[in-house]
Amino acid sequence: MSGKRVYLSNPWLATSFRFGKRADRRSAQLRLRDGPRNIMFVMGKSLRLEGFNTANYFDLMPEFQREMSRWIHEGKITWKETIEHGIENAPTAFLKLFKGENFGKMLVKLR
Repeated sequence: MSGKRVYLSNPWLATSFRFGKRADRRSAQLRLRDGPRNIMFVMGKSLRLEGFNTANYFDLMPEFQREMSRWIHEGKITWKETIEHGIENAPTAFLKLFKGENFGKMLVKLR
């Protein structure tokens, strides 16, 4: 299983290894038009596609929050964000979202 978001597209299916496995929380977005064109790769390579719903794991939320909080505090989990400073830069920051000029979350710092 991959910890990354996977999109079921021709390149993913075509480059999958035989008996490959993927878990994809976004698999519900696979449109019917993609299925018939790609299905030969699934069958031919004996792939296993499995979607999952995070709601099935809500009982694990307290444990996740404890562990994630600890990992963040210990510096084991990090992230990147784009920060614009000042309310006057909010419109520019907003437009950058549509141009892909941000990395991670786009924030506007007011102070």
